[in-house]
Parts: sequence; C-alpha cells; structure tokens
Amino acid sequence: MCKFYSIIFSLLLFSCTSSYSEQNSHFDRLKKWDSLLFMNPVSVMDSLQNFNPKKLSESNFAYFNLLSTIGCCMNEIKIKDDSLIIKTIEWYRSKSDYFNLCRALVYSSGAEYKNSLSLSDSLKFENLKEAEDFFTQNKIDDAVTEAFLNKYLAKKAVHSFITKKSDLLPSTLKAEEYIERAERLFMKLGNRREMQLANLYLSQIVIGVYEYDKELEILNKIAGFQNLEQDIKPILNRRFAYLYHKKGEFDKSIQYLKYTLSDSLSGVNSKIKKSDIIKELSLMYKQENKPDSAIKYAILYKDLMLKDLKNSHIGYLHLSSVYESVGDYYNALDFQKKHSSFASKLYNGELKERTLQNNSKSELLTKELRREKNLSNVLFVALITLFLGLILTIIYFKTAHSKSSTSLDKELEELKKHIEFQEEAVKRLWLTNEVLKTSAGKYPDLIKDVQKEAAKCRKESKETYDNLNLLLDDARQESREMISEIVKNKTFENNFPEIFNKTELSHYEKIIYALFNLGYDAKEIAYFFSVSPSTIRAVKTRLKDKYD
Repeated sequence: MCKFYSIIFSLLLFSCTSSYSEQNSHFDRLKKWDSLLFMNPVSVMDSLQNFNPKKLSESNFAYFNLLSTIGCCMNEIKIKDDSLIIKTIEWYRSKSDYFNLCRALVYSSGAEYKNSLSLSDSLKFENLKEAEDFFTQNKIDDAVTEAFLNKYLAKKAVHSFITKKSDLLPSTLKAEEYIERAERLFMKLGNRREMQLANLYLSQIVIGVYEYDKELEILNKIAGFQNLEQDIKPILNRRFAYLYHKKGEFDKSIQYLKYTLSDSLSGVNSKIKKSDIIKELSLMYKQENKPDSAIKYAILYKDLMLKDLKNSHIGYLHLSSVYESVGDYYNALDFQKKHSSFASKLYNGELKERTLQNNSKSELLTKELRREKNLSNVLFVALITLFLGLILTIIYFKTAHSKSSTSLDKELEELKKHIEFQEEAVKRLWLTNEVLKTSAGKYPDLIKDVQKEAAKCRKESKETYDNLNLLLDDARQESREMISEIVKNKTFENNFPEIFNKTELSHYEKIIYALFNLGYDAKEIAYFFSVSPSTIRAVKTRLKDKYD
C-alpha cells in the first residue's frame, strides 16, 4: 500500500513539476518576444498571431495580451475588441505590477479597435493620464514606453482641448512638443522608422486644426528625413495629395497621387489599395475637366474592380458617371446597364447565399432546439428521479432512525435496570461485609474464652454454666454495639439516605431495616447476628408497626 501511495505522489509531483516547467518555458518565450518587439515588430507579431495562448497560466496570458496589444500598435493593426486588454489592465493592477500596468494603459490608449466595447476616447485619455502618473511616481526606467507615452499624449493634447478657437494653437503646440520628445527618444533608441511614424502621426491628428502652411510644414519635415522608410513613402505622398487637393492645387495633388500609385504598383505598401488611388485620379481629372484622362483611369478602375467579385459592379457605375459628366450618354447608359446587370447578379447570388445560410442556420437552430428540448426532458426526468430518490432516502433514514431510536431506548432501559441491580448488589455486598466483619473478629475470642472456662470445670456445675452464658451475652451485646457503628459510616448515609434519616430508629434497627430492603430474610439476618430468627422477626414486626 505504501508503495502504491509513493507512486501516486511521484506522479502528482511529476505533473506539477512538468506544468511549472512548461509555464516557465512559455514565460521565457514571451520575454524573448518582448525584447525583440520594438526593433522587429512585424516578425514578432507573426509569431504572436501563430501562437495558441489557451494553455497559458493567468500571468502568462496577461503578458501575451499585453504583447499582442503592443504589436498591434507598432504594426497599425486593428484589434478585434478591447475586452482582453481591459482584463490585462485589471490583472496587473491587482498584482501591483506598475511597469506592465503602465505599458497596458499606454498601448490600450494608442490601439485601434474594430469593436470598442468600453474604451471610449475619454477613457483612453484617462488611462493615459494614469499611465503618465505611474511613470513619474514609480520612476519607470523604460525609454520605449516613455516614447510611445509621449506619442499618444500628443493626440490627447489635441482632442481634449476646450472648443474655443483660441485654445487650438496652444493645444497643437503642446502636441508638437510631445512628438518632439518621442522623436528624440526613438532616435536615441536607434529606431528611425518609429521616429518617422511619430511625425506622420502628428500630421494625421492635426488635420483641420492647423492652417494649411503648418500642415505642409509637418509633411515637408517628414519628406526631408534621410532614408525615409519605404512603407511610409506612399502614406506620405497620399497626405500631400490630400493637402494640395484641399488647397485647390490639383496638378500637385495628381502628381502625388501618381507617386502613391507608383509605390503601390511596386508593392511597397499593401495597406493602400491601387483601386482607391486610381479612382481618386479619375475623379481628380474629372474635376479638372480632363475627360480623356478621367475616362482612362475610370476604365482602369473598372478593370481592377472586376477582379473583386463582390464589388465588380462599382467600377461600371463609376465609369458610367464619368461618361455622363463628359456628355457621352450612350456609353454612360451602356455601362449603367452593365452595372445593373452585374449588381443584379451579385445581389441575386448574395440573396441565394444568404438564403442558403439562413436555411442552414434554421436547420442548425432547429436541431439545437430539439437537442435543448431533449436535454430539458432528460434533465426533467433526472430531476424527478433524483427528487423521488431523495424522498425515499429521507423516508428510509427516518424509518431506520425511528427503529434505531426504539432499539436504543430499550437498550437504555435495560442498561438502567442493570445499573440499578448492580447498585443494589454493591449495597448488599458492602453492608453484608460490614456486618460480617463485626462478628468475624469477636467470635474467635468467644470460643477461646469458652474453651478456657470449660477447661476449668471438669465436672458440671451451675457456676460454670452461668459464666458461659454470661460470656455469650456479653459477646452478643458487643457485637450489636459494633454493628451500630456501621450506621455512623458515611458510606451507609450515601447508600441508604432514607433509612439513615429515620432518627426514631436505633442504629441496630437501621441495620436490620437496610438488610431487609436488600432482600435478605429473617433467617439470613439472624445468621449474621448469631441470634435466633425469631429475634429478627420480632424486630421486623416493630419496624412494620412503625411504618405501615
């Protein structure tokens, strides 16, 4: 048996050790990704997205969610929802891990969410304020976190100002100050890309706040950086195009759109769709009243959209509107018909697909409903069975308890009788012993005296006879006096309290009374006292006359 328990203990110990070792391995991996994330955000994010976090402990799961949020911020990826980062924040708050809590607050504020359930802009700004306080109060020494904190504080400075126009300039100057701090930190850390992205971020958050010249100044500053990152170029060119279009400088806007298109065609930035740039060029030429170029890019847009089955009709619609704007109603009508035909086919296809999906969902729901109904019936039957079983169990135990109680009562009554009998036996034994002790020591002396006296007379004489009788009477009297001493014993008082308290009786009568109560008859008592039974019966008669 000991060997069996030893094996079980060893298995449990191995299991615990194995689990602990596995969690340590996960932590080491997360720690390594954390160290590489800032300089290699793309490759680390790929690793995070391919990792299954289901087997992680609570602490490692919180760490994984934190790194995923940081990775999404650095790669400008939208997060599905904000529930996980909220749980991560609360985890680090409960553990008083101020460094990771500060990071979670910072990056939760900078991230973009597809479904923002709780993190509104106002709450994001509150988190940033809390992160700023933590960073200062706890003297957190982490330049990366400090850089991103300043980057996101720039947006807070711009978007949390009072709606007075006089407050616009101070707020934007404050935002620019935050970006400059972030820029210096990124440069110090040797991450040129993040430095350029910080300035691009500034250009994005101040749109509509600064005047045109100030916005252009920010974009020119970014364009003037040496070795501008390739994935930033098309984004910057598109911002230039938007800014020149807003000012009405359409030629420059078209030029920068073509730069953006050239970068997109080269595959520099997959986030910018070629079709969107081509459509913008078509609209720009249309606005510039250059129909040939507008139609050219509209046709390119239509051809690109044909590759997108779900949006193929949109290209025909745009081309139709361009032909209509230049007065070519024949082609406008032709492409409008094609748009209607494609849209009709698309909508019919979508309708069929949705109908099939709805039918499939309906079947699944029906099956689920039946399963739930069957499960409910099974649960109902199980509950009824359990309830009946419980009632029967209660009845059984109640009956068994009743029987057991009756049996116990009988046993208790018998035990009481047995105890009473034993108590009576003890009383009888004690009194008998006391009585016998009184005569046990006297009668040997009596015999010796009688023998001595008998030896003196060798012939019968009245004197000798009288002397012998006198000796016997003295012995009896002394025996009675010794027996009377028994009554004075404390044990007699405890065993026979009612008889002890009968003050009208002599000690001798009390002893005889007690012996009668213990069940001895007159003959037995007479034997104890070495008297005739008639003498004892006479005492009994006197006692009977007194108490009957």
